[in-house]
Amino acid sequence: DRARLGEIVFGDPSKLRALNKATHSPILQEIMRQTVVLMLKGHRQIALDIPLLAKFLVTSPRLLRLVLSGVVAVVVPPDVQLARLMSRNKLPEEEAKRRIETQMSGEKQRELADWVIENDGTLEDLEGRVAAFLRKQPHGRTMWEVVVLFFLAL
Repeated sequence: DRARLGEIVFGDPSKLRALNKATHSPILQEIMRQTVVLMLKGHRQIALDIPLLAKFLVTSPRLLRLVLSGVVAVVVPPDVQLARLMSRNKLPEEEAKRRIETQMSGEKQRELADWVIENDGTLEDLEGRVAAFLRKQPHGRTMWEVVVLFFLAL
């Protein structure tokens, strides 16, 4: 029950820390496992939609950089973020602000990202920006390139 869990953890920073401590490591391990499986199957471009990636980059930067050829941050202006969250989750303004405050700021996301895509328009605008970005990207790394990077990082 995501709604109930959100009420609990976003109202109590200690409970949010406990939840994050219990979930982040298993989530990161599963992301890495699935990424390696896809790479072994020959996929060279793998997109990961990870809202907490910036936090993972801070805690495990070398490990993640082995399999990530780059980090894209999709950044939304704070006023648009607030309005979207209130509308999507049917939250009062104060509750929405409390949840946003627990997230990394757009400025910090920009610092950690290799590329930034602005999400300040419509869904169609965003889809167009993402498509344009993807057309410009190389085909990614092979599994063997990752293995070489791993040994170079040791």
